[in-house]
Amino acid sequence: MSDHTDVLIIGAGAGGATLGGELAEAGAKVVFLEAGKDLDITYGEPSHFAGTQTFIRTLQDNLFWHEEYEGRNWRTDMGECAGGGTTAYGGVLEESTPQDYDSWPISWEELQPHFELTRKRYHVYRWPIGELSHYAQVINEAAGGGLGPVQSAFNREPYFEYGVFHDRCRRCRFCILGCKYNAKSNALTIALPKARWFGAELRPNCFVTRLNLDRTGKKIVSVTYLQRTPTGPMTETTEEHTITADKVILAAGSMMTPMLLSWSGDEAGALGNSSGQVGRNLRGHFFKTTYSVLQRDDVRSYQGNLVELNDQYVNFDLGYLLEFNMVAPPTYMGGVIEVLGKDAVVDLLGLPFKRLMRDYPRLIISAPLVRSFDDGFTENSVLPHADRSNRYGDPLPTVSFEPNATEAQWVEDAVDHAKQI
Repeated sequence: MSDHTDVLIIGAGAGGATLGGELAEAGAKVVFLEAGKDLDITYGEPSHFAGTQTFIRTLQDNLFWHEEYEGRNWRTDMGECAGGGTTAYGGVLEESTPQDYDSWPISWEELQPHFELTRKRYHVYRWPIGELSHYAQVINEAAGGGLGPVQSAFNREPYFEYGVFHDRCRRCRFCILGCKYNAKSNALTIALPKARWFGAELRPNCFVTRLNLDRTGKKIVSVTYLQRTPTGPMTETTEEHTITADKVILAAGSMMTPMLLSWSGDEAGALGNSSGQVGRNLRGHFFKTTYSVLQRDDVRSYQGNLVELNDQYVNFDLGYLLEFNMVAPPTYMGGVIEVLGKDAVVDLLGLPFKRLMRDYPRLIISAPLVRSFDDGFTENSVLPHADRSNRYGDPLPTVSFEPNATEAQWVEDAVDHAKQI
């Protein structure tokens, strides 16, 4: 089967959905191909995807990126669903800094109009520190008053936009699982409703397998994808389709974008790869979560936004942005299991576990986010596996993703700073 559109966007996450909304408003016929499922965000209805969401159900619903890959078992919070990773994120929307553009052909100053437009589109601001939780005041006091509110997308006041009602933030701390009040602005609740309002079409469960070129071999003119229909746990039926487009926008995230270019090339060569760099130089912000128990009994950590304070880039020249987070119970226990070895976890069973949970109201997480340090190139990459294939017969991604010596040192420095606070 085949059809045609003006603009075809592969991936309905932060990049694809945002651009699609703008193009649809400008009059283009836009179609999104999204590998994951669509999600109901009808306010107040039991069908709202976040209404009964739990961390386990989020995993079972495959809302996180879950295609197989070969490599180190690091965790990714990239979403495979409408809205992409923004559907399952904490609501933080901090900006780049001038230092991030030292080796780029575009300057920080040139991007300011786009930052401003993004803030407007996604209703981004910093909450007044006086409106944050008692917990935030305690942490700021402990840090000597040097912390400030993160730039976030939590609604202080309700509003109605493009057919979606967005309520105020209730400070329930389940932001990472989506928000049943639509109080967290993201691609799912902001950009996709706008795109649909202006006539865009979202096709969920459509896994793209090939980018097809014209006779010159220099332009993508159509895309082949599998319409996936789940039939049970880890089982599905697929139907192959092809769609042509005047413009094709590849916005499938840092994992699947290079893989699609690799799958679509001839003789094991990726499309657009005259430099040999497709799939290479993967960037990331490394961090090491630190759990601490505050030695005071007047902390009410359960009141307030999930992510509240950071150091406002004061330590960015030292290599990191320091965040202090409240701890939702599933995050707490998930983090404990990740941090501790099996023997230590076994030792926690029973009474020690109860004692550990009694400390929950006084628990604090610091998450130092290290900036990327390199000269434009890095050993980190996403490349096709030489032998292993996914369920559709295409090479699996092989992921290399490790901090270099400078980044690793910055992580340790940031953790030491958090411990001092």
